[in-house]
Formats: sequence, structure tokens, C-alpha cells
Amino acid sequence: MTKLLSLVRRHLNFPSTMQPGVGFQFAAALVPGLLAGALLSYGIYDTQRAQLEQSALLTARVIIQVVDNELDTVRATTQTLATSNHLKTGNLAAFHRHAVEVRAQTGVGHNHVLSDATGQQLVNTARPFPGALPRHGNPDQLQQVFLTGKPVVSDLYTGPVLRQPVLSVDVPVPIDGAMRYDLSTGLLPEHFTALLAAQRLPEGWIATLLDTRNRVIARTRNAAETVGKPATPDLQERMRLGAEGTMASHNLEGMATFLAFSRSDASRWTVVVSMSRDVLYAGLYRSMAMAGLTILVFMAGGALLAWLLGRNLRTTLERLGAAADAAASGDRDARVPLAGPPEIVRLAEQFNHMQATRQSAEVELERHRQHLEELVAARTRELSTAKEAAEAANVAKSAFLANMSHEIRTPLNVIAGLTYLIRRTGVSDIQAAKLKKIDQASQHLLGIINAILDLSKIEAGRLVLDDEAVNVAAIMEEVASLIADRAHEKGLQLSVEVAPLPADLCGDPTRIKQVLLNYAVNAVKFTEAGTITLRAEAAYATADHVLLRCEVQDTGIGIAPEVLPRLFGTFEQADNTATRKYGGTGLGLAINKRLAEMMGGEVGVASTPGAGSCFWFTARLRKGVPAKAAPPPALPADDVEAMLRKEHAGRRLLLVDDDEDNREITRRILAHVWPQLDMAGNGAEAVDLATRNRYDVILMDVQMPGMDGLEATRRIRELPNGRDAVILAMTANVFPEDRARCLAAGMNDFIPKANDPKAPFAIILKWLSPPATP
Repeated sequence: MTKLLSLVRRHLNFPSTMQPGVGFQFAAALVPGLLAGALLSYGIYDTQRAQLEQSALLTARVIIQVVDNELDTVRATTQTLATSNHLKTGNLAAFHRHAVEVRAQTGVGHNHVLSDATGQQLVNTARPFPGALPRHGNPDQLQQVFLTGKPVVSDLYTGPVLRQPVLSVDVPVPIDGAMRYDLSTGLLPEHFTALLAAQRLPEGWIATLLDTRNRVIARTRNAAETVGKPATPDLQERMRLGAEGTMASHNLEGMATFLAFSRSDASRWTVVVSMSRDVLYAGLYRSMAMAGLTILVFMAGGALLAWLLGRNLRTTLERLGAAADAAASGDRDARVPLAGPPEIVRLAEQFNHMQATRQSAEVELERHRQHLEELVAARTRELSTAKEAAEAANVAKSAFLANMSHEIRTPLNVIAGLTYLIRRTGVSDIQAAKLKKIDQASQHLLGIINAILDLSKIEAGRLVLDDEAVNVAAIMEEVASLIADRAHEKGLQLSVEVAPLPADLCGDPTRIKQVLLNYAVNAVKFTEAGTITLRAEAAYATADHVLLRCEVQDTGIGIAPEVLPRLFGTFEQADNTATRKYGGTGLGLAINKRLAEMMGGEVGVASTPGAGSCFWFTARLRKGVPAKAAPPPALPADDVEAMLRKEHAGRRLLLVDDDEDNREITRRILAHVWPQLDMAGNGAEAVDLATRNRYDVILMDVQMPGMDGLEATRRIRELPNGRDAVILAMTANVFPEDRARCLAAGMNDFIPKANDPKAPFAIILKWLSPPATP
């Protein structure tokens, strides 16, 4: 730095003192300084303008929140009034008195109006009861309430009784599960004008409240003249671009303004906060003037300070520059002598301190770098271990569920098969009744296993919905047929009510049937006398979708009100005590809730202890899907067996199963069609037999010691005798990935164990019979 200063001084012939040079430099920097000051002033102006715009937008947000809170209060009061017992009993005179009392106590709204589905007003607290009343003043809003079953906030309209602009909050009044009335609370624009005025805006600011059609509801200036007028066209155009924003415009009086607006996501109303542009710019200009004056003062002070300090800087700066050059060259011991003006002394002290700190910091930094690397490596190992543990736990859970399914379904298969074989030999009525109970118990246990697996698949995100044609009427009739025998045994009357629905709906019919059947089985279980009704209708429809609503209503024992909120939770039941009368796992309703949510719907229940319950669910179905032809009805099991004996008795079968009991029971069931069939106890034996013989059908167990069914299938498919054989998996593993592995190994189809003992007949017939030609 010393050489640089000497070179500059020699070539420019600067005087020995730096004072005139500093003054010259300051004078040369004056013009850029003034320019920088102007830019700084403009920056202050722009910043304050942005702050003011943001303040206006924040004010609009706060006011619309106040409006929303007011509407929430009105809505809550109206919904509370809608639960009046007078409405349930039909005592409208008492309801009129009650509504007047609520209005007097709460001060919410101007009047309350009760209307029926046709729009006829039945009660209006602005008129005595009884008396002739007009129809609802906003039929579109009334229709929306009855269609959606949800509260609606209106736009500005003329009230037929008050004969002046009003607004209203309408809520549905359901009675016995059906929409019966519309209850609305009327609000006058003056109410919202007072609400806006209470916000105490700054002087010259105007707040305006607009409805969804951009008409003025309330305004803090000229409210009486502007209520009902539309917002200015340029504001309406800007509001179409977004829910919030700012702009320069003109107000309804034609005054040039700056405004900010914010729209509510709940009511879709908009609050506009505006101010005169003259007021806005006056404050900004004052700020700019003060900033400019401040800059000039500081520049003058800087010039004086530069002249005073210039005399003493040269020598000290040269010493400081030399030390800096040495430090830059790597000399950690470079120091500056403590001499010169106090400021320079402090600078020298700081430089010396910096050098000392630099030495310590470099040592400490190296130590911390090494420690940090150790910490990162340790934490990485911990995270890796935790990840591996979580993955191992998930794999263990899946393996446990698969093993549980296999281990329970295998003995269940024995129970179901033996029950079927004993029934077939002919038994007495007493024996038949006992066998029926054994079969019902095994099917109940199978249902529990299926429920646990379904819930596990849903929680793991492995349950995938089908997307195919849905015939709602057919599903309802099928569910009714499944519960008909049990309902008739208890003397219950069973009915099905299906409202007209589009024929081209698409969704997952299997899961719709599962949810409906869970409800229906519970209805039979908890109903000792009376009726069970299955209903289906469209809750509402759009051009693309239908929201299907299905109900199962019974006259059973009902459910206590305190139980309803937790009824759809996992493992929850209405009666969880040790002395409960009815059994169950508490999984059915939890699964129903998850399935309905996956189908874009929800679940619910209305119940009265001792009078019965109405369980319902909704599901969103697509429209516009060509309806598929209904599949041909399945043949009765006896007809399937007879057809196999008639057309395929000469086929050759191989049965492969490592469990001796399962193998023997399956052989005895199949012996009614094929008295002679080959059997193998493991995969290796099956491959050996398939090498020496040509089989039409191979029933292959999957989980076997040594060579499993998947490997055996792959090897058989490589044999000349096994390329065309029908290989059917018979396994207790029922996860979707199990089915996929079977098909990938070369199997044709999948027969779960512990199912209907006669199920193999139908699947064998399906693969042995050639497809029908169109």
C-alpha cells in the first residue's frame, strides 16, 4: 500500500499534506453524492408508498375478517334456533314467540323467517303470527339450501316484507333426517355500515363492502345513496383477476383514489379500502423533502470532517497499509503502531485485535471442523439405523399379517371342507343345525380376518379402488339377498328403495357393496322386531359427477347420543363393557369410514335409543361412462358340478398341497366329479409328476417347504406337458401382491382358502369351458 501511495503521489504531483487532496476528492464526489441522495429519496418515497399500500391491504383483510366473524355469529345463532323443539313438533306459533325472544336476547339480525320447500313463508318475526305472508324473497338461495343441505349467505335483495334492501343467512332445518324448512336471519345494510364505521379508519379513508355480484352492501361514506350500486368497472375487472390486490382508480363519486381489496373465502364478499390520492401523495412528498434535507446536512458535515481529518491521515494510513500488506501476504504477527489521532489508534487496535483473533479463530475453526465431521457422521449413522428399523418394522408387520392370514385360513379351510362333506353325506335336522352353526362361526372368523387385513391395507396406502361401471340397483338387491335369510329368521320385514339414477355411473361397486353390507349386517344384528330399509338416491348431481347417498334404516335398539361421536373410530363399539350383549371387533364402521372417504364421500348416523338407527354414507361417482352389460348370472353350485360331470369328467387333475388334512379334504370334494386324481405333497413332487404326465388342471398350493408353489409353477411351465395346463393357486395368502406373484409365476387364477368349499368347481369350469363367441 505504501508503494501504491508513493506512485500515485509522484505521478499526480500531490502536495505533501493530504488535507487539500481530501477536499478535492470530496468536491469531486459531491455530484455523485447528490445523485445518490436523489436516488435514496426516491427509494424512501417508493418504500413508504409500498408500506402504505400494504397497510391498506392489511386493513382490508382485517375488516373482511370482522365481517366474516359477524356472519359466523349470525349463522351460529340461526343454526341454534333451527334446532328448536317447536319445529320438530310443528308448533309454529310457539316457534314465533321463541324466535322473537332469541332476537331480543341476542340482538342478532333484524328478523327471522321460516319458509317451506316451495318458498312460502310460514313465520316472519317482523309480522304478528298468524298472518298472511309472501313467498321467500330469494328463491335461488332457498333452492341452494335445500339442494346442498348447508348454510348459505345471500347477496343484496329486496325483502318482500320489509320492502327494502336486505341480506340474509339461511340454514337448513332437517327433521327426522329429511330437509323440512329453510330458516333465515335478515340483516339490514345499516348493520354492516355501522360495523365498518366501528373500525375507525384513518382520516380520509373509505371502507366499502361488496356482495358476490359486486354491488355495494355498506359504505362509510354516502351509504344511503350508494347501497345497491355496482362497483366501478375497472375495479370489477381487477377483482376478476384475484381475491386480493391494489390499484389506482376512481371511487363512486369520481374522486381519484388508491384502493386495496380483499375477498372472503367463506362468504365471497369483498371489502374495499380506498383513500384520496392527494392525501396519499402529500405525506410521501413530505417524507421525500425531509430525506433530502437530511442528506444535504450529512454531506456538509462530511465535507467539514474530511477537511479536519485529512491533515493527520497520511502517515497513519501508510503504516496501516504496510501492516495490511504484510497480513495479506500471510504474516500473522504483523501489527500496527498505536500512534496518531484517537480514531486511527482505535483502528490500529482493532487491526491488531483482528490479527490476534484471526490466529485463534483459525486454530479453533480447524478443531470445530474436525468435530463437526464427527457429529455429521454420527448423526448420519443414527438416521440410517432409524430408517432401517422403521423399514424392518413395516416388513415385519406385513409378514406377520400374511403369516396370520395363512395360519388361520388353513385350519378354517379344513373346518369349512369337513362341514361341507358331512352335510353332503346326509344328516339329521339336529346335526344339520349344529353344522350350520359351525359354518356360521367359521365364516364369522373369516370376516374378522378380512376386516383386519382391509384396515391394514388402507392404513398402509395399499388399497386401490376399482374404476368400472356401477349398477346401484343391482348392488342394493344383492345386499338385500345376502341378509334376507337372517332377517326372515328373526321375522324382520326387509325393503329396498332406489331412486332414479343415471345409468352411466362409474366407481368401485365392490367397495360400495362392502360398506352397504356392513351396515345391513349390523342392522339385522341389532334389530329384534320391525323393519330394515335399504335406500339409495343422488344427494346432488353435476354435469360430471353424482354424489350417491345410501342409507340403512332399522327399528332396532338405537344408540345413546354420547356414543355417536366415537362410533366410527377403530375398535370402537356402542357397548364396550365386559357384559355387552352383542359381539364384534369394532372394525366394520371404521373401515366404512375409510372406504367412503377414499370414494370422495363421508359417513354418518342418526339414532334414537329404543327407536332405531339410520346409518348412511356417500360416494362420488363419475358420469358419462357407457354402461356395461350385466354379467350373466352365476350358475348355482349344484349346476356347476353337474356341468363338470357331464362335460369334463374325463379331465386329468393334479392336487398339490403340503398339508395332509387340506389335501385329503380337497380330494374328497373334487372326488364328486373326478374320483381319480393325482396328489403331491410338495413342489418337487408336482414337477416330477408333471414331467411324466399331462394334466388339464393343476391345483397348486403356494406356501410349501422346500420348493414352493411359485417355483414349481415356473418349472412346470418350462415342460412340454405344462405349457397349456390350467394352474390354479390355492393359498391362504390373500394380499394383492400375493395374487400378483401367482400370476407373474405363470398361474391362471387364484382360489383363496377358507372360502366356499365348492368355489374350485366354478373356477375350474371357467377355465375348462371355451369362451362364448360373439
